[in-house]
Amino acid sequence: MLLWNGLPPGQEALAFSDAHVGDVLRQAAKAGLKPRSDAELLPVLIGLVASKTPVGA
Repeated sequence: MLLWNGLPPGQEALAFSDAHVGDVLRQAAKAGLKPRSDAELLPVLIGLVASKTPVGA
C-alpha cells in the first residue's frame, strides 16, 4: 500500500487523470501562463540548482 500524506487512514488517493490535466491547463491559460521552451527554462533551472548547491559541490 502506498500511503499519502494528508489523507486519513484507509482513504484512496485521487488519480491525476487526463481530465484533470485539461482543467489545469485551462486555468493556467486563463491566468496568462503559457508553456516555455527548453531554452527559456534552462537559466531558471540552473538558477534553482545554484541556489541550493554550493559552488564547490
